This record gives sequence, C-alpha cells and structure tokens, in this order.
Amino acid sequence: VDRNAAQVLGTTSAGVHVHCFVPSPDASGMPCVWLAKRAASKSTWPSRWDPTAAGGLPAGFTVRENAEKEAAEEAGVSSELFAHARATGALSMMTSKEDGSCLKQSLYFNYDLPVPADWRPHAADGEVELFRLWTMNELEHEVSYGENLRPAMVGVMADFLIRHGQITADTSPDFIALQAALHRDRLALC
Repeated sequence: VDRNAAQVLGTTSAGVHVHCFVPSPDASGMPCVWLAKRAASKSTWPSRWDPTAAGGLPAGFTVRENAEKEAAEEAGVSSELFAHARATGALSMMTSKEDGSCLKQSLYFNYDLPVPADWRPHAADGEVELFRLWTMNELEHEVSYGENLRPAMVGVMADFLIRHGQITADTSPDFIALQAALHRDRLALC
C-alpha cells in the first residue's frame, strides 16, 4: 500500500531520514549538515528542504537497508560510506496538508552519517533539485522562523540540532517542552 494512503486507511506512515553532516568544518566546532531541496516536480511539498536523503519504508526492507537504499538513490552515498551511519532513534508526529486536512500519523527513523569535508552529495534519482551545506545557526534559524523546510521536517531538524548540541537547556527556554513534543507517546499502527 502506498504510504500516501496512510491517512485514508488510518495507519501510520513510516519513513527514514539520513542526515549527512560534516563534523566540524570550521573553528566553530559545530557540524554543518547537507540538506536536499525537493524537486519542483514532486507531488507533495515541491521545492521544500529535506534531510540529505529521505523516503518511505517499503515492505521487505529493514529500516537500515532502506536508509542505505534511499541515501544511495537520492544523494549518491556509497555502501562503504553508509557503513559509518548511526541510527539515532525514531520520532512520531502528526502531519497534515497545508490546509490542515488529511491528518496523518508519521513515524520517522533517523540516521546520522558523518562525511568528509570534501564529500558532495549528488542527485541520483531526480527527486532532488539541489543540495546545500547548512551551518547549525542557519538551520536553527530556519527551524525557528523559516518557511523553507517541508513542515514535518521542522521537528526532525530540531531533533538533529538537539543531538548535536545546537539547541540545549542553556540556549533555549523551551527546551523541555520541545523535547516532550518530539518524544510524546503516540500509538503507532504500522
């Protein structure tokens, strides 16, 4: 069943996200992360920014196998490089269309993949218009105030910022509320 039918069937849509990041390319000591701008031809959220690679979780694949497949298809990540990817957890959230219709339960499995400073992703399957390396400050500003990320990715990117020390209890008065929202128990029917 196509995952776009999840909201109609009342089931959970599961997906994987791969965050390719350069651990510390400059004196800031903070990583930079490669984001992918969705192709203008995408049927949902065209020209919005996503993690380096993302996709639905089809039957017959483990979560890790699918993350590796998506990373290869969407960003040209080799199997040798993907071997260094680390599963970082799963996020459960409700998403909808821009008008608030089609409420859907989504479960996102996330992987962080450190990449060399000279590595460049390349679109291999036509689903990505371009890639851009974002600083943590740029990403935090986009998460907080921007409108360029695919809406469901705001939470996914906030989680990345927390994992890498950009958003902390010392830097954000809403840290505890944000953590609670990202990790709220929800029923997952997948």
